[in-house]
Amino acid sequence: MSPPIGSTTIEFHRFGDEADALVRGRRYIRACGFGAPATEVAVTIELKALQKALHRLRYANEPDADREAAARSTLAAEARNFLPDEIIGHREASLHQVDIVSHAAELRAYPFEAIYASAALLDPDQGVVLTRRIRLAFSDDTVPWPEKPSVLFLHARRDRDLDDRLVEQHRQALLEALSPWGSPDRLEKDRRFVTCEVDSVAAIEAVRATGRFDYIHVLAHGQQVDEDDLPDDGEWGIRLGDRRAEAVAPEILARALAPIDHRPLVVTLATCDSGTTQRPELANGNLAEALHRAGVPVVIGSQLPLTKDGSVLFAAEFYRHLLRGTDVRRALHAGRIALQRDPRGERVHDWLALVAYVRLPPEGYAQHLEALGLRHELAMLEVTRKRAEATSVDGPQAGLDAVEQELSVRLQSLEARSASLRNHRDPRLLAECIGLLASAGKSLAELLFTRAERPGADRDALAARARATLATAANHYRDVYRRNPSAHWQGIQHLALEAVTCGRLAAPVDLLCVERIARIACESDASEYWAFGTIVEVLLLRTLDAPLDRDAAHRALRALSDRARMDPNDQGFAAESTRRQLRRYMTWWTKRNGFFPGRSTDLGAAAGELLAMSLLADTDQGSG
Repeated sequence: MSPPIGSTTIEFHRFGDEADALVRGRRYIRACGFGAPATEVAVTIELKALQKALHRLRYANEPDADREAAARSTLAAEARNFLPDEIIGHREASLHQVDIVSHAAELRAYPFEAIYASAALLDPDQGVVLTRRIRLAFSDDTVPWPEKPSVLFLHARRDRDLDDRLVEQHRQALLEALSPWGSPDRLEKDRRFVTCEVDSVAAIEAVRATGRFDYIHVLAHGQQVDEDDLPDDGEWGIRLGDRRAEAVAPEILARALAPIDHRPLVVTLATCDSGTTQRPELANGNLAEALHRAGVPVVIGSQLPLTKDGSVLFAAEFYRHLLRGTDVRRALHAGRIALQRDPRGERVHDWLALVAYVRLPPEGYAQHLEALGLRHELAMLEVTRKRAEATSVDGPQAGLDAVEQELSVRLQSLEARSASLRNHRDPRLLAECIGLLASAGKSLAELLFTRAERPGADRDALAARARATLATAANHYRDVYRRNPSAHWQGIQHLALEAVTCGRLAAPVDLLCVERIARIACESDASEYWAFGTIVEVLLLRTLDAPLDRDAAHRALRALSDRARMDPNDQGFAAESTRRQLRRYMTWWTKRNGFFPGRSTDLGAAAGELLAMSLLADTDQGSG
């Protein structure tokens, strides 16, 4: 896990109406944070010079690298004039947000992001991330971020300047970001990823009515809105139809994409000039700001033309981080770094064009993300585990490699999270993280065993890795169980893996403790059924030293089956999970595979008896 993100709000005020001209010498009051005194800052550049510098960065037909570099330097110097060095020069080993709020509309047209022209973007966890925000009425409604994300990809009508290739590149970037949550087919079947071509506002409204989408990504061309009185100075809108179509005005599109039931939380606009304010002195806004004003917490657009390759690159990097529970500010920073490192060269300045309007919950966002991140890890681990279970000895090697890589990524992520949670004020988060770490290790060990069974595999080496990984998982289960002895599920996992890897239980009394906790859970909650799975495995582990208590086992399996059937959300999962665990004793955790050292037999025969009982219970259930 990365260190916490610091944040400083910088507000700009002046007397007079909201909208005015951006002219040299105009003075503003700058309030920086809570402790520093307010100061005055003044515009030091002529409006015409500012407009020329911006125009030179619009990817003209006749490129001039020297003039473009000079333009970036001019804009960076003016941005430094407005932003205090002690904040912009942040050098600590953490990321710091500069949250810019302006009462003066003309400053919303100001390219503060040009500051990055004089400051290299080196590390996603360090430096400064600039965000903008507008003042809204106070809200006591904090919207939780989703545990399982859903993405709506809207793209304008295909045309020669918005072809199939570009649409597919954006689609693949989003699917890759969503890949830990499922295969493309599964994501689309579950409507966690929806792609829709739209050529009108009505089409946008129609597709939004079909679901509740957390994130909306829009691919379209920016175009000025036709205005009879100001044909050259109209607002920048968005073109949804072909090249002959008129642009949709910002306020109209903002109404179509405004939150419904607090969704979307994020809108990304792969649209040229979606963050451009053409005439702020006329109170013109921009599309990104209009969406933010309509209630979307995070809106990302471009205050200049955006290259096609840059739009794909940012979408891929930003959503890759965001959809794994990363702080949206860190995801934004990582996306900007990817744009600055664009291999196409120095002429590409999408990183400067990027503008982000960000309004986060006033309290507890970071703490919420810590818990949310663990729920994300659990959900992604479940998806990966299902992929692992679907792989077979005869399956394609590429499939096994991909699942092993994803499990390794989950392990690395959970290890980093556990390190950052060691001193957290809520010890339950660390316990939950260690439990997930153990579960991920167990899944990886099982996959390594599957690979060892493949024809031509280095069986001994892979089996040794599987045993070592399983032993580490056992230690993690022991750690979390000792932190919370009432966690019977983690307790039985620890004892099972200890028996499998060591051939004995170091403290057999632990088996009694785990059983007692599980029985209390069953007695105190008539809807509890997972604890019966714990009891079944307790009875299995007792056969290390005594015959199987078949009557007790049958009662536990019957109770598990009956109670799980009462839960409409279970759909047979508890019974199948129990069967899967019993099969491990028969096919994987065997003497043949090097388990139960120091013993003459393993638990395969007893597990087979229990498996037969559980299948019999299912048959009886079905006939009733």
